[in-house]
Parts: sequence; structure tokens; C-alpha cells
Amino acid sequence: MLKQLQFFVLCFLIFIPSLQAEECVITGCNQEICSEVAHLHVGICLWKPEYACYHQYGTCEKDTSGICNWKQTPELVECLQKLHQEEARTVVY
Repeated sequence: MLKQLQFFVLCFLIFIPSLQAEECVITGCNQEICSEVAHLHVGICLWKPEYACYHQYGTCEKDTSGICNWKQTPELVECLQKLHQEEARTVVY
């Protein structure tokens, strides 16, 4: 696992050398994390259905407080709401 992580970090650093530390980037195993280059995070590599909404409608950018975050566009919010409504209908008690 450690060798895989080291390989991932090495590949990541090779492919984004031109980014500035204050820029926002999409990272994580499933491209689910919006973070500054200087504060890169590694996810736990689980797929969640809502990641599809972020892939299709998400924009990774700094919010009004200057922190990198997913912009809550109307399309993203609608996609997430539909997904949660579908999940609520499929819950078995």
C-alpha cells in the first residue's frame, strides 16, 4: 500500500508541476476532492454515487472565504437532490 501511495504522489507531482500552491485542483482516487495544491488530500478510494454529479456538474474553485470547494451550481444541487430522492425510494426496511 505504501509503495502504491508513493507511486501516486510521484505521478501526481510529475503531471502538475506548473500549478501554483494557491490554485484549486480536483484530486482523490475518484476525483472527488476539491483542494489547494498546497493542501492535497488523498481519499479512501471508495466510490459514492454522488461523485457522478460532481464529475458532470461540479466546478472546483475558491469560495467567498478563499477556500477551495465545490461550487454549488443549480445543476449540481439538482443532480444531488434527484440522487437522494432515488436512494430514498430504494431503501428497504
